[in-house]
Amino acid sequence: MTETLLRPLAVARRLNVARGTVYQWFWEGKLKGVKLGEEPQAPVRIYESSVQERENLFADEPEPGYTPAEQRLLKIAYARCMVAWG
Repeated sequence: MTETLLRPLAVARRLNVARGTVYQWFWEGKLKGVKLGEEPQAPVRIYESSVQERENLFADEPEPGYTPAEQRLLKIAYARCMVAWG
């Protein structure tokens, strides 16, 4: 089975984040992918399955009293706190 590879810009649009965030998540291991070459400026491609996993993090039903957008922001804030404190 062949894994679909996506460009960072397409991933950024799909996840509604900045392209730089996609690169950061790639280097941190939060998004799985490959670097196409050995040179420092070699392009990066992200596995579609990794993007789908990331999308599923925010697919839960919102808690009562919160809109889906507010719930997503709360999860992001919580994740950032865990990284800062971890």
